[in-house]
Amino acid sequence: MSISMRSAVLSLLLGLASPLVSAGPAVAEGADQDVLALVRAPGFFSPVLSEDGRWLAYLRRTTSLEENGYRYAAVVRSADGSGTERVLVEGKIITSPYGGGFLAWSPVGEELAFSVPGGGGIELYSPATQARRKLAIPASAKRLFTVGTSGFKWSPDGKRIAFTAPDPEAADSNGGTPDPNVGSELDENWDPVRAAGTPDALRSFPHQPALLWVMGLQDGKTKRLTGKTLDVMAYSWAPDGRRLAVSAGIDFRLTRSGLGADLYVVDSVDGSSRPLPTQRGGGMDPAWSPDGKWIAFTSQMPFTTDAAPYNLRHNRSLYRIKADGSEAAADLLADARRHPWLPVHVSNLVWSADSRDLYFEGGAELRSGAFRARPDDMAVSADTPRDALAQYGSCGRNARGAVACVRQAPTKAPEIVVRDVPAGDWRVLERWNGDRIFDGLSSEIVQWRSADGKWDVHGILIKPPGFDPRRKYPLMVYVEGGPSMVRAEFGVASQYPLLAWARRGYLVLAPNTRGRSGYGPAFSAAIADERSEHIGPHGDVVSGVDALVKQGIVDPQRMGITGFSYGFGLGLETIAQTQRFRAASLGDGVVEMLSVAYSQAAMPWYQDLLRDLAGIENMTTPAGVEGLLRESPLMRIGNVKTPVLAEFGSIHGMAATQGRILLHALRLQGVPVELIAYPRTGHGVVEPLLRIDSMRRNLEWFDYWIQGKGTPRMTERYGAKQ
Repeated sequence: MSISMRSAVLSLLLGLASPLVSAGPAVAEGADQDVLALVRAPGFFSPVLSEDGRWLAYLRRTTSLEENGYRYAAVVRSADGSGTERVLVEGKIITSPYGGGFLAWSPVGEELAFSVPGGGGIELYSPATQARRKLAIPASAKRLFTVGTSGFKWSPDGKRIAFTAPDPEAADSNGGTPDPNVGSELDENWDPVRAAGTPDALRSFPHQPALLWVMGLQDGKTKRLTGKTLDVMAYSWAPDGRRLAVSAGIDFRLTRSGLGADLYVVDSVDGSSRPLPTQRGGGMDPAWSPDGKWIAFTSQMPFTTDAAPYNLRHNRSLYRIKADGSEAAADLLADARRHPWLPVHVSNLVWSADSRDLYFEGGAELRSGAFRARPDDMAVSADTPRDALAQYGSCGRNARGAVACVRQAPTKAPEIVVRDVPAGDWRVLERWNGDRIFDGLSSEIVQWRSADGKWDVHGILIKPPGFDPRRKYPLMVYVEGGPSMVRAEFGVASQYPLLAWARRGYLVLAPNTRGRSGYGPAFSAAIADERSEHIGPHGDVVSGVDALVKQGIVDPQRMGITGFSYGFGLGLETIAQTQRFRAASLGDGVVEMLSVAYSQAAMPWYQDLLRDLAGIENMTTPAGVEGLLRESPLMRIGNVKTPVLAEFGSIHGMAATQGRILLHALRLQGVPVELIAYPRTGHGVVEPLLRIDSMRRNLEWFDYWIQGKGTPRMTERYGAKQ
């Protein structure tokens, strides 16, 4: 398609030309600038500081509406903020907004290895001399770089790079193409959606394990270090530059879900390996200490039992073990776990240069940030501010103690911040001014008691410009997926235009219902312990709404609810239990749990998922079947009277199953419902133009049902509002 034709199509989709506007959603004047600001918000990923602290590199995502995708650039600039940035490479347009590429400073000198999607491969760059060169890859290794390489890390001497990639031969075979004239035996790896409409529609797609490889930077020679039966999840170089601590598992059905891994020490020269002492809950995210004595890692040990050795809530604690395996691993957070601010899922482990401190990241109390553990005395403290509702993530550190993070807040877009020394001041190196239209908004954490009196529940409340506590405002409730902790990210990381609603005078509440992390292990395990995936948490949503109504700041006649993924089911359960909401918008979730569960029953991770998230120990028993039916919103669908906008991706089959069930059930009852399927979309709308369409549909939907403002399309379909 030519540039001029793309521009014309773009203008039509954005409502800049009139012929197609009446066929799609329309919104009030001024709303599109909010939507466009949300879609155009940049992303920052992987900030890394050079070892001497002079340079900062990071990945920046920008949005192209004309090309309907995202572009990633590798950026280098002075860490003190002086001078101008240097864009090393801009990749080709891709459809994923969740990051791509890698950056890694050499531990010796100032050379940066970098790559971005569609950027032309791996390059090496020296900011001091501005010299750059392509990483030479021999012909024998080029196939590796087309099947999915990741996890690049320099060796301590700067002469080699390790990475993970599938076995090229296995990737090429990948199950084979079936004979079109005979029947095909199908197994649990068969995915009817992944290859629908292709000659491979009956083909299985077995998981391809990630293998560990090492490449010399001078000669390009490549060597595989792990066997084909191990799926490598993470690794860390030893300071001697010869050994690596490797987290890997043999049950691919578990490792594909980030579980089932143990720790090994692998020799990069002769390829030999030895296991470290195993423990229940596995070992992930290894980090070898600079003095060579210790290996830190994360494990699910405190959150598991002998009968249930893995936990699909993905709770992890912080451990260290002697590198020679001579001592049992120690839980470094055992004493601190009583504190509500301590994360129950930790990641991104980094040792201090003297091996005395261990830094990690995690989320708690609706904030994410960095923490510091001192293994010798078991002391744990926050390393990033916790007095404001903000998130610090993807933090990169160097040996001098400097740190760079991506910081954001519910009404503030991501920005790059740097701190030179512990407890020093943070300075902003790059931010986006396009979020200034949301400057009048404010956000805070609110708290209420659950309806059954069991829990203190928290949530994020976003307030409109000029908020007046003497007024009653319309309310929009957003139910997060997962069940994951509600995050203090820009727009609460939502699929929905939450900030656009706040700009238009709504209060927005995102409740952190029971079963989510953020407030201790017991709260995180509540829906499993109470055997209630939807019914119990529904009460947390309603009691949060009641608390705001009781404060006198919410108009109970003007309330709506949205929910995505797990939030779809919980939102549907809520409108089946109460008719106080005037409208709902639900995305990509489950109406009826029985068929969904049995279509994945042979996967061990799914059985663990039902146990850990719904308290269903065995789905094949009458009690298990009863539990699945009890927690299915379909069992109470006859109570729904709330108009529902249902949105699904078209390529994973949920629209054709769960979406159709909801559509037919509500149409049968005369409840207004619209089922929207987005092309080229899986679990969540990601393409920029489709995001614009979705947000405009949501604004139009709630404008009509809550505010009584009907577009021509809504008025024609549902009648004029009084």
